[in-house]
Amino acid sequence: MPKVELHKHLEGSIRLSTLLELTAARRARLGLPEGELSASAFIFDKPLASLSVFIEVFFAHQVIMDSYASIERIAYEVVEDAARENVRLLELRYSPHFVRLHHEDLEYEQIHAAVLRGIARAQLRYEVGVGLIGIIDRSQSLEEATAAMDFFLAHRSDLVAVDLANDEIKFPADPFVALFAKARGAGLHVTIHAGETTAPESVRNVRQAVEVLGATRIGHGVMSIKDDATIELLKQRHVVLEVCPVSNYLTGLVDDLAQHPIKELVARGVEVTVSTDDPGVFGHSLEQEYQRLLDLRLLTLDQLTTANRTAARASFIPDHVKRRFWDPKDLA
Repeated sequence: MPKVELHKHLEGSIRLSTLLELTAARRARLGLPEGELSASAFIFDKPLASLSVFIEVFFAHQVIMDSYASIERIAYEVVEDAARENVRLLELRYSPHFVRLHHEDLEYEQIHAAVLRGIARAQLRYEVGVGLIGIIDRSQSLEEATAAMDFFLAHRSDLVAVDLANDEIKFPADPFVALFAKARGAGLHVTIHAGETTAPESVRNVRQAVEVLGATRIGHGVMSIKDDATIELLKQRHVVLEVCPVSNYLTGLVDDLAQHPIKELVARGVEVTVSTDDPGVFGHSLEQEYQRLLDLRLLTLDQLTTANRTAARASFIPDHVKRRFWDPKDLA
Protein backbone atom coordinates (compact mmCIF):
# COMPACT_ATOMS: atom_id res chain seq x y z
CA MET A 1 0.00 0.00 0.00
CA PRO A 2 1.38 3.48 -0.84
CA LYS A 3 1.62 5.38 2.43
CA VAL A 4 1.95 8.89 3.81
CA GLU A 5 3.44 9.50 7.25
CA LEU A 6 3.02 12.93 8.83
CA HIS A 7 4.17 12.45 12.44
CA LYS A 8 7.62 10.97 12.86
CA HIS A 9 10.42 12.26 15.07
CA LEU A 10 13.87 11.97 13.55
CA GLU A 11 15.48 11.47 16.96
CA GLY A 12 13.07 8.64 17.82
CA SER A 13 13.36 6.74 14.55
CA ILE A 14 16.92 5.40 14.71
CA ARG A 15 17.49 1.80 13.62
CA LEU A 16 18.33 -0.63 16.41
CA SER A 17 21.41 -1.85 14.53
CA THR A 18 22.65 1.73 14.24
CA LEU A 19 21.94 2.40 17.91
CA LEU A 20 23.98 -0.64 18.93
CA GLU A 21 26.84 0.17 16.57
CA LEU A 22 27.14 3.85 17.41
CA THR A 23 26.72 3.28 21.14
CA ALA A 24 29.55 0.75 21.15
CA ALA A 25 31.74 3.11 19.10
CA ARG A 26 30.97 6.01 21.46
CA ARG A 27 31.87 3.96 24.52
CA ALA A 28 35.16 2.93 22.94
CA ARG A 29 35.94 6.50 21.93
CA LEU A 30 35.29 7.79 25.45
CA GLY A 31 37.11 4.91 27.13
CA LEU A 32 33.92 3.74 28.86
CA PRO A 33 33.35 0.11 29.88
CA GLU A 34 31.97 -1.82 26.94
CA GLY A 35 29.25 -3.64 28.84
CA GLU A 36 26.60 -5.77 27.16
CA LEU A 37 24.33 -3.97 24.72
CA SER A 38 20.84 -5.28 24.14
CA ALA A 39 17.62 -4.11 22.53
CA SER A 40 16.01 -3.59 25.94
CA ALA A 41 18.25 -0.57 26.55
CA PHE A 42 16.76 1.20 23.53
CA ILE A 43 13.25 -0.14 23.01
CA PHE A 44 10.15 -0.64 25.08
CA ASP A 45 7.23 -2.57 23.62
CA LYS A 46 5.10 -2.71 26.77
CA PRO A 47 3.29 0.16 28.51
CA LEU A 48 5.55 2.43 30.52
CA ALA A 49 6.02 2.01 34.24
CA SER A 50 6.68 5.75 34.40
CA LEU A 51 7.51 8.72 32.20
CA SER A 52 11.08 8.59 33.50
CA VAL A 53 11.51 5.25 31.72
CA PHE A 54 10.59 6.84 28.40
CA ILE A 55 12.98 9.74 29.01
CA GLU A 56 15.81 7.35 29.88
CA VAL A 57 15.27 5.32 26.72
CA PHE A 58 14.85 8.40 24.54
CA PHE A 59 18.13 9.85 25.76
CA ALA A 60 19.85 6.56 24.97
CA HIS A 61 18.92 7.38 21.36
CA GLN A 62 19.81 11.06 21.54
CA VAL A 63 23.25 10.52 23.05
CA ILE A 64 24.61 8.91 19.87
CA MET A 65 23.70 11.98 17.81
CA ASP A 66 27.03 13.44 18.89
CA SER A 67 28.60 14.12 15.51
CA TYR A 68 27.48 15.56 12.19
CA ALA A 69 28.37 12.25 10.52
CA SER A 70 26.04 10.28 12.80
CA ILE A 71 23.23 12.82 12.34
CA GLU A 72 23.56 12.62 8.54
CA ARG A 73 23.61 8.84 8.65
CA ILE A 74 20.50 8.69 10.85
CA ALA A 75 18.60 11.08 8.57
CA TYR A 76 19.54 8.97 5.54
CA GLU A 77 18.46 5.72 7.18
CA VAL A 78 15.13 7.09 8.43
CA VAL A 79 14.18 8.09 4.88
CA GLU A 80 15.48 4.77 3.53
CA ASP A 81 13.43 2.79 6.04
CA ALA A 82 10.32 4.77 5.13
CA ALA A 83 10.87 4.18 1.42
CA ARG A 84 11.19 0.44 2.04
CA GLU A 85 7.67 0.51 3.51
CA ASN A 86 6.43 2.29 0.38
CA VAL A 87 5.98 5.60 2.17
CA ARG A 88 5.70 8.05 -0.72
CA LEU A 89 5.37 11.24 1.33
CA LEU A 90 7.20 11.61 4.64
CA GLU A 91 7.29 14.49 7.08
CA LEU A 92 10.14 14.37 9.57
CA ARG A 93 10.25 16.62 12.61
CA TYR A 94 13.27 17.35 14.72
CA SER A 95 14.58 19.72 17.36
CA PRO A 96 18.12 21.03 16.93
CA HIS A 97 17.84 22.16 20.56
CA PHE A 98 17.23 18.56 21.66
CA VAL A 99 19.95 17.15 19.43
CA ARG A 100 22.43 19.60 20.90
CA LEU A 101 21.69 18.75 24.56
CA HIS A 102 24.93 17.49 26.16
CA HIS A 103 26.61 17.98 22.76
CA GLU A 104 27.56 21.62 23.18
CA ASP A 105 30.29 21.34 20.55
CA LEU A 106 27.60 20.93 17.88
CA GLU A 107 26.07 24.00 16.25
CA TYR A 108 22.53 24.51 14.95
CA GLU A 109 23.74 25.37 11.45
CA GLN A 110 25.82 22.23 11.04
CA ILE A 111 23.20 20.00 12.70
CA HIS A 112 20.62 21.26 10.23
CA ALA A 113 23.00 20.88 7.30
CA ALA A 114 23.74 17.28 8.31
CA VAL A 115 20.02 16.45 8.45
CA LEU A 116 19.51 17.97 5.00
CA ARG A 117 22.49 16.06 3.57
CA GLY A 118 21.16 12.75 4.85
CA ILE A 119 17.70 13.39 3.42
CA ALA A 120 19.11 14.53 0.07
CA ARG A 121 21.35 11.44 -0.25
CA ALA A 122 18.39 9.17 0.44
CA GLN A 123 16.25 10.96 -2.13
CA LEU A 124 18.88 10.33 -4.79
CA ARG A 125 18.19 6.63 -4.33
CA TYR A 126 14.56 6.42 -3.24
CA GLU A 127 11.33 7.85 -4.63
CA VAL A 128 9.97 9.62 -1.57
CA GLY A 129 8.98 13.23 -1.00
CA VAL A 130 10.25 14.56 2.32
CA GLY A 131 9.19 17.62 4.31
CA LEU A 132 11.06 18.82 7.38
CA ILE A 133 9.34 20.26 10.47
CA GLY A 134 11.18 22.27 13.09
CA ILE A 135 10.24 21.66 16.73
CA ILE A 136 10.06 24.25 19.47
CA ASP A 137 10.46 22.45 22.82
CA ARG A 138 7.91 23.51 25.45
CA SER A 139 10.59 23.14 28.14
CA GLN A 140 12.76 25.81 26.52
CA SER A 141 12.90 29.26 28.04
CA LEU A 142 11.25 31.94 25.93
CA GLU A 143 14.72 33.24 25.07
CA GLU A 144 15.83 29.79 23.85
CA ALA A 145 12.57 29.24 21.99
CA THR A 146 12.89 32.63 20.30
CA ALA A 147 16.41 31.77 19.16
CA ALA A 148 15.16 28.42 17.81
CA MET A 149 12.26 30.03 15.97
CA ASP A 150 14.55 32.68 14.51
CA PHE A 151 16.76 29.86 13.28
CA PHE A 152 13.80 28.13 11.64
CA LEU A 153 12.66 31.35 10.00
CA ALA A 154 16.16 31.96 8.66
CA HIS A 155 15.97 28.47 7.10
CA ARG A 156 12.28 28.48 6.21
CA SER A 157 13.00 27.40 2.64
CA ASP A 158 14.21 24.07 4.11
CA LEU A 159 11.10 23.58 6.27
CA VAL A 160 7.41 22.99 5.66
CA ALA A 161 6.17 23.73 9.20
CA VAL A 162 6.94 24.30 12.86
CA ASP A 163 5.72 22.31 15.83
CA LEU A 164 5.44 22.65 19.62
CA ALA A 165 6.29 19.47 21.54
CA ASN A 166 6.99 18.04 25.00
CA ASP A 167 4.76 17.77 28.09
CA GLU A 168 1.65 19.83 27.32
CA ILE A 169 0.52 19.91 30.96
CA LYS A 170 3.80 20.77 32.63
CA PHE A 171 4.73 23.33 29.96
CA PRO A 172 1.69 25.30 28.68
CA ALA A 173 1.78 26.87 25.22
CA ASP A 174 0.90 30.40 26.36
CA PRO A 175 4.46 31.83 26.32
CA PHE A 176 4.94 30.78 22.69
CA VAL A 177 1.83 32.28 21.07
CA ALA A 178 3.66 35.25 19.52
CA LEU A 179 6.39 33.00 18.13
CA PHE A 180 3.88 30.89 16.21
CA ALA A 181 2.15 34.00 14.91
CA LYS A 182 5.53 35.07 13.59
CA ALA A 183 6.02 31.68 11.93
CA ARG A 184 2.62 31.83 10.25
CA GLY A 185 3.40 35.34 9.05
CA ALA A 186 6.55 34.00 7.43
CA GLY A 187 4.58 31.37 5.53
CA LEU A 188 5.27 28.31 7.67
CA HIS A 189 2.48 25.89 8.52
CA VAL A 190 1.76 24.96 12.13
CA THR A 191 1.16 21.60 13.78
CA ILE A 192 0.99 21.33 17.57
CA HIS A 193 1.34 18.40 19.97
CA ALA A 194 -1.84 18.49 22.06
CA GLY A 195 -4.60 16.24 23.34
CA GLU A 196 -2.21 13.44 24.22
CA THR A 197 -2.69 13.15 27.99
CA THR A 198 -5.60 12.16 30.21
CA ALA A 199 -5.49 15.47 32.11
CA PRO A 200 -8.60 17.65 31.64
CA GLU A 201 -6.44 20.49 30.29
CA SER A 202 -5.51 18.30 27.33
CA VAL A 203 -8.79 19.01 25.52
CA ARG A 204 -8.41 22.74 26.16
CA ASN A 205 -4.94 22.53 24.66
CA VAL A 206 -6.38 21.19 21.40
CA ARG A 207 -8.73 24.17 21.15
CA GLN A 208 -5.92 26.58 21.98
CA ALA A 209 -3.69 24.99 19.34
CA VAL A 210 -6.34 25.61 16.69
CA GLU A 211 -7.88 28.91 17.80
CA VAL A 212 -4.82 30.68 19.20
CA LEU A 213 -1.69 29.08 17.75
CA GLY A 214 -3.19 28.61 14.28
CA ALA A 215 -2.60 24.88 13.92
CA THR A 216 -4.19 23.19 10.92
CA ARG A 217 -3.01 19.80 12.15
CA ILE A 218 -2.72 18.38 15.66
CA GLY A 219 -0.07 15.91 16.77
CA HIS A 220 -2.12 13.15 18.47
CA GLY A 221 -5.22 15.13 19.51
CA VAL A 222 -7.07 11.98 20.51
CA MET A 223 -8.48 13.39 23.76
CA SER A 224 -10.66 15.63 21.59
CA ILE A 225 -13.08 12.72 21.76
CA LYS A 226 -13.94 13.82 25.31
CA ASP A 227 -15.57 17.08 24.21
CA ASP A 228 -18.32 17.49 21.61
CA ALA A 229 -17.51 21.16 21.00
CA THR A 230 -13.88 20.34 20.24
CA ILE A 231 -14.94 17.60 17.82
CA GLU A 232 -17.15 20.12 16.02
CA LEU A 233 -14.31 22.66 15.91
CA LEU A 234 -12.00 20.12 14.28
CA LYS A 235 -14.63 19.19 11.72
CA GLN A 236 -15.65 22.76 10.90
CA ARG A 237 -12.07 23.88 10.36
CA HIS A 238 -10.95 20.63 8.70
CA VAL A 239 -8.17 20.20 11.24
CA VAL A 240 -6.42 16.89 10.67
CA LEU A 241 -5.23 14.69 13.54
CA GLU A 242 -1.85 12.96 13.34
CA VAL A 243 -2.83 9.87 15.33
CA CYS A 244 -0.15 7.49 16.66
CA PRO A 245 -2.10 4.64 18.31
CA VAL A 246 0.76 2.37 19.42
CA SER A 247 2.61 5.36 20.87
CA ASN A 248 -0.53 6.38 22.80
CA TYR A 249 -0.82 2.87 24.22
CA LEU A 250 2.83 2.48 25.20
CA THR A 251 3.02 5.92 26.82
CA GLY A 252 -0.10 5.24 28.90
CA LEU A 253 -2.73 7.43 27.24
CA VAL A 254 -4.96 4.37 26.74
CA ASP A 255 -4.88 1.25 28.90
CA ASP A 256 -5.81 -1.09 26.07
CA LEU A 257 -4.91 -0.51 22.42
CA ALA A 258 -8.19 -2.17 21.43
CA GLN A 259 -10.01 0.74 23.09
CA HIS A 260 -8.09 3.47 21.28
CA PRO A 261 -10.36 6.43 20.33
CA ILE A 262 -9.30 6.39 16.66
CA LYS A 263 -12.30 4.24 15.76
CA GLU A 264 -14.75 6.66 17.37
CA LEU A 265 -12.96 9.70 15.94
CA VAL A 266 -13.44 8.30 12.43
CA ALA A 267 -17.06 7.39 13.15
CA ARG A 268 -17.71 10.98 14.23
CA GLY A 269 -16.27 12.43 11.05
CA VAL A 270 -12.91 13.71 12.28
CA GLU A 271 -10.15 13.59 9.66
CA VAL A 272 -7.43 11.26 10.95
CA THR A 273 -4.09 10.01 9.70
CA VAL A 274 -1.88 7.22 11.07
CA SER A 275 1.77 7.58 12.06
CA THR A 276 4.36 5.86 14.25
CA ASP A 277 5.69 8.83 16.26
CA ASP A 278 8.95 7.24 17.53
CA PRO A 279 9.26 3.83 15.87
CA GLY A 280 12.88 3.36 16.96
CA VAL A 281 11.85 3.77 20.60
CA PHE A 282 8.74 1.61 20.33
CA GLY A 283 10.37 -1.09 18.18
CA HIS A 284 7.79 -1.19 15.43
CA SER A 285 7.15 0.00 11.89
CA LEU A 286 4.34 1.76 10.06
CA GLU A 287 3.30 -1.54 8.47
CA GLN A 288 3.10 -3.13 11.92
CA GLU A 289 1.06 -0.15 13.13
CA TYR A 290 -1.41 -0.71 10.29
CA GLN A 291 -1.57 -4.44 10.98
CA ARG A 292 -2.42 -3.93 14.65
CA LEU A 293 -5.22 -1.52 13.72
CA LEU A 294 -6.59 -4.09 11.30
CA ASP A 295 -6.23 -7.01 13.71
CA LEU A 296 -8.06 -5.09 16.46
CA ARG A 297 -10.70 -3.89 13.98
CA LEU A 298 -10.04 -0.31 14.89
CA LEU A 299 -9.82 0.59 11.20
CA THR A 300 -10.67 -1.28 8.02
CA LEU A 301 -8.39 -1.46 5.01
CA ASP A 302 -10.62 1.06 3.23
CA GLN A 303 -10.34 3.42 6.18
CA LEU A 304 -6.55 3.13 6.13
CA THR A 305 -6.63 3.98 2.43
CA THR A 306 -8.78 7.01 3.24
CA ALA A 307 -6.38 8.00 6.03
CA ASN A 308 -3.51 7.98 3.53
CA ARG A 309 -5.45 10.12 1.08
CA THR A 310 -6.28 12.52 3.90
CA ALA A 311 -2.60 12.60 4.88
CA ALA A 312 -1.55 13.32 1.30
CA ARG A 313 -3.93 16.28 1.09
CA ALA A 314 -3.00 17.53 4.56
CA SER A 315 0.74 17.18 4.05
CA PHE A 316 2.58 20.48 4.22
CA ILE A 317 4.90 19.39 1.42
CA PRO A 318 4.26 21.73 -1.55
CA ASP A 319 1.72 20.43 -4.07
CA HIS A 320 4.14 20.51 -6.99
CA VAL A 321 6.39 18.12 -5.03
CA LYS A 322 3.53 15.94 -3.82
CA ARG A 323 2.33 15.39 -7.38
CA ARG A 324 5.64 13.69 -8.20
CA PHE A 325 5.04 11.00 -5.59
CA TRP A 326 1.27 10.76 -5.10
CA ASP A 327 -1.73 10.46 -7.40
CA PRO A 328 -2.75 14.08 -8.17
CA LYS A 329 -6.43 13.05 -8.18
CA ASP A 330 -6.15 12.37 -4.42
CA LEU A 331 -4.82 15.86 -3.75
CA ALA A 332 -7.88 17.76 -4.98
